[in-house]
Amino acid sequence: MMSNSVQRHGIIVYAFLAVIISSLIFSCKEDLNSISGESTSISVDIIGITEEIEAGQGLGLGILPRAASKILEAQVPISPNNVINFSDLSDVQATIISEQTGIDDRSSINEFDRNPTMSMLASTQARASTLMTQGRTYRLLLYYKRNGQFAMSVLANAGTTTNIEVVLNEEYLWYAYSYNDTQDIPQPANTQNPSIQTPIERDLLYAAGEFRTVPGNTTLPITFKHELARVTVRVNAEPIYAQIVDLNAIFTDETLRQARFDLRAGTKSGITPIATGPLTFSNVTTGSDAVKIATYYTADPSNLSNVQVRFNALSVRYPNGRVEQLVVSGSPLTHTVGNFTRPRVGMSLNGSVNLLRVISGKRILHVSTDIIFGYSAGDLNRASYRMLYEPRNFGNQTNSIFRMQPFVRTRVSSIAASDRLLVHLRATPRPDIVIIALFYPLNTDEITELANYVRAGGVLILMIDSAPDVAQSNQRRNVLRNIFNTAAIDWTRVNGSGAVYQLPNINDRILNGPFGDIRNLFRGEDANSTTSLTGVPTGNITIYTGGNAINYSNQSNPGITMFKHNTLNLFFVGDGGMLANSSSSGSITDYFAQPFATVPAGGSPYENFPVRKESYGGPGNGRAAGSMPVYNSVLFANLMVWAAERAEYYGINTN
Repeated sequence: MMSNSVQRHGIIVYAFLAVIISSLIFSCKEDLNSISGESTSISVDIIGITEEIEAGQGLGLGILPRAASKILEAQVPISPNNVINFSDLSDVQATIISEQTGIDDRSSINEFDRNPTMSMLASTQARASTLMTQGRTYRLLLYYKRNGQFAMSVLANAGTTTNIEVVLNEEYLWYAYSYNDTQDIPQPANTQNPSIQTPIERDLLYAAGEFRTVPGNTTLPITFKHELARVTVRVNAEPIYAQIVDLNAIFTDETLRQARFDLRAGTKSGITPIATGPLTFSNVTTGSDAVKIATYYTADPSNLSNVQVRFNALSVRYPNGRVEQLVVSGSPLTHTVGNFTRPRVGMSLNGSVNLLRVISGKRILHVSTDIIFGYSAGDLNRASYRMLYEPRNFGNQTNSIFRMQPFVRTRVSSIAASDRLLVHLRATPRPDIVIIALFYPLNTDEITELANYVRAGGVLILMIDSAPDVAQSNQRRNVLRNIFNTAAIDWTRVNGSGAVYQLPNINDRILNGPFGDIRNLFRGEDANSTTSLTGVPTGNITIYTGGNAINYSNQSNPGITMFKHNTLNLFFVGDGGMLANSSSSGSITDYFAQPFATVPAGGSPYENFPVRKESYGGPGNGRAAGSMPVYNSVLFANLMVWAAERAEYYGINTN
């Protein structure tokens, strides 16, 4: 028989065990309820991709400010070091343009080579986010916060709300990643400690966080950030109107680096250089071989202040079918893109090789009896002429904005039989470009000959407004009727002096050319009403401005006031004074007339460079007088690039 003390001890032990067992049972029940209890749901949406740039290690730097992308007054011509000469036998050259941006700065990556003779280096700014393209895949991993155990994995698509059943009143840790494309993303083999190899031909996006479920529905918004830097190499044959038929290039060293990315920690390890072999190029525009781009990614861009690319082969085909080998096997060409500033994750390091030819000098026929305002750019001491014949604008200097032999000027300012337009149109060789402005009466033979000239490849820039008599407006109309083969074309007068027209967002050489990007900006009407055309067949033209001016209350004017033909070399503007400026350079202070402006003597970057006229336009439609900048000179400079290129490759004197 046990003693009382032993009995009491046993009772205490049993009681203690009972408490422990009861506690364990309650604890297990709590876990069971938490894991398999009442369910609820979460709704997952992709908000976008942040463009925040990862600060460099040890630099103490956050976000870099981004330079302005539209530079009109402060463009700096290229230095000789930016020019590639392929061989003594070829007249084709190339310029190297380097730019660093945020990966999602699409405006820059798609357009930074719009100016093949200018070099701009832009840094990057942070934006809240850019939208992720709908349909791109991402994978979401969920873990219980209380024990770190894997809960589930879901593959989903951006642009579609994903509803996931989860446990009510549970805290979760979540991790999401994407390659920013539409391909499948397999679930990691080790879900408890997941990691992936960083790709070199795909992007890598990542986000992480936590949430607690509540009755009803829990919203989970995801904003990704980039975990890699992008490196692009672009070859652009558009400036020489060619298609790329052979292209072989490599990075000269182990430019790219791979790493192991820990999905739960959000960190990289084991960073290793990797050789890419021949670069894989794709077409920027489907169906066109004019521009090709190779796109790669690197886990650590800190070594990429410069990137060396060796071209082993490069051949192009011209519109006439001729193929030219610019780089041949056995004679590779190596060049460096870069001077990148503190490259880091989240940046895109872009290099573009833009092919160009020093275009032969084009013969321009300037047609106008005016000698005061430079309406046709043919008057020697007027701003329009001096802008056009300035060798730093159009010339064969290393710092010329547009590389070509100088224009050759002929001026038709008389109606004498021996000097009429008709004589020059029938001369040998024929003029490459004809600019017709105000105050020149066309006879019937000249109207017919102008139409034939355009059909044969001549470049015609036709300008008219209300300043001359009705007869001259009818004569210009008849030229267009002949060209378009329709009597439906007619004209009317709209608005008045100082009218301001907004340019559209059309990405071509006229609105976004070597002298500036003027899309969505403005041009100004000179001192008269604008000529607006009706009845013009619109199927094969690009319309730049219609009949409505932003500073006139009447917003229902009919017609077209500026257009180009898409296959013929024809440009029309219903303002005969688009180039008006009675000075040799600079700008005339007048809100209602002379909208053409250039840099004055002693100005920056140099005299005769085309710039906006800061203050222009009459009052109206809620706008004050002089409150609108206009870009007539930039428009004309880009227009003459278009005209010279059309004359070179599709012109009346093209071989």
